[in-house]
Amino acid sequence: MKSKKIPSVDYFEGLKLIATCPLCDAAYDPVTVRIIEERDDIRVVHVTCQKCMSAVVALIMTTPMGVSSVALMTDCTPEDVDRVRSSESVTLDDALDLHEMLKRPATFVKQLI
Repeated sequence: MKSKKIPSVDYFEGLKLIATCPLCDAAYDPVTVRIIEERDDIRVVHVTCQKCMSAVVALIMTTPMGVSSVALMTDCTPEDVDRVRSSESVTLDDALDLHEMLKRPATFVKQLI
């Protein structure tokens, strides 16, 4: 799914919760906000601070009890977030294979090269 630029009305209520940059405390410019995904009452947004250029990915939820959000500092661009979202999930077998490879550092390094 490609990032959208036109936010919904509920989105603005949620954005008030993450209105300033956690690093430099500058107010976010709404123009820098990209909606990554919007489903029912849940939105995932990417915001870039124009002052310090740090970025946040936030999950904004609207419930009957009100609006809440969880934000995560990131070095990802909105395109990075879209790319990761559309990639395959890591399986249990992938994790076990990595664990086995890490048990043998010399072999692991050879496989990386």
